[in-house]
Amino acid sequence: MARKRAFPGVSAPGARSALAVEKGGLVWVSALYPRPTPEVSPPTDISAQMQDIFAQLDAVVRWAGASRADVVKTVDYVIPSALPTYRATAEVRRDYFGEDFPASTGIVMEGLLQPEALVGVEAVLSVAPGPRRATVPADERSRRLTFRAGVEKGGILWLSGATGRRRDPSGSEVYPPDLLEQADAIYTRHHLALEEMGYSFAQVVKTVNYLTADALPAYRHTAQVRRHYLKGPFPAATGVVVNRLLHSQALLEVDLVAVKGKREEVNPGWDRYRELTFAPGVLAEGMLFLSGMGAIHPQRNEVVGVGNLALQAEQCYTLVAMVVEEAGGSLEDVVKVVEYLTPSALRERERLEEVRRQFLPDGGYALAQPVVQRLLRPEMLIEVEAVAILD
Repeated sequence: MARKRAFPGVSAPGARSALAVEKGGLVWVSALYPRPTPEVSPPTDISAQMQDIFAQLDAVVRWAGASRADVVKTVDYVIPSALPTYRATAEVRRDYFGEDFPASTGIVMEGLLQPEALVGVEAVLSVAPGPRRATVPADERSRRLTFRAGVEKGGILWLSGATGRRRDPSGSEVYPPDLLEQADAIYTRHHLALEEMGYSFAQVVKTVNYLTADALPAYRHTAQVRRHYLKGPFPAATGVVVNRLLHSQALLEVDLVAVKGKREEVNPGWDRYRELTFAPGVLAEGMLFLSGMGAIHPQRNEVVGVGNLALQAEQCYTLVAMVVEEAGGSLEDVVKVVEYLTPSALRERERLEEVRRQFLPDGGYALAQPVVQRLLRPEMLIEVEAVAILD
């Protein structure tokens, strides 16, 4: 029986969540931010902030009995004002990882909850037995990057976020102005990475879609691209609207996780998913990946608790609990939570903490709380996604 083990520390002052949680050979690390001290604020230089973040990550790596090469995925949350200097963090990554780069996604958030932070990083480590494999960069530009398109260990493949750039006849990389063309280019790139690592779209268990406000009017039409590549049964999925993507002409970025072995869709009986290109949850090899749950009534398909963060959070966590229980688990099996918050939700953040403690009282989970520009339903203040490792 897999047992959950929490890092002896919390993710933030006053938080109930753990800095990191290990279960079933995976270590889930909460979003890390540069640490202030009672006398000193976080450094104002983004490279120095990233160095402090990696120092915290290194403490988790040592606690887990792992190495830096066991970091398989990172997600960087960056605020808009930090974009001009964000590239400088590549040297920090190079110093930390050497050549054992993880898969990675970098996203521009509306804001971060840690005051004066320019960047936050969440991570996943694999301490499962077996070799680590990574995609091999095919060109000089890719070899200079400080992440890999894909990293696999223990039968799980983590792919970096991909955007929809294509090469024009001159060989230059360009972004088509049409969202569907960008979406097709994204899934083509993911297909190549999956194939290189011996995987297929049939093994994809989770996708995360980051889109810009300019992509919203046509976003629902990207379902036809997902149907073409993913075919079905579909993975779990999350979609959120961000401030912008790292490249100003990119409209959409998608990252994904694939798992070798038996997989099954988990649905508590919600009919609306019959028309969608994602499932409420996917269970693979004891790992349950949930879609982002908004405060939506599962039968009436309408937002619950409009204007009330506490009511919406209760609905989100109620839906999470229903999916986990349908899979044969309980909320005690949850190891990772991401709460996507809108700026207007921050006014009631204390109430959110109270609601989460009702559902996850033991605090044995890693937590990230990125502040996005908005969610796909404009009435929603919060969307919750989770990962559970079942016994």
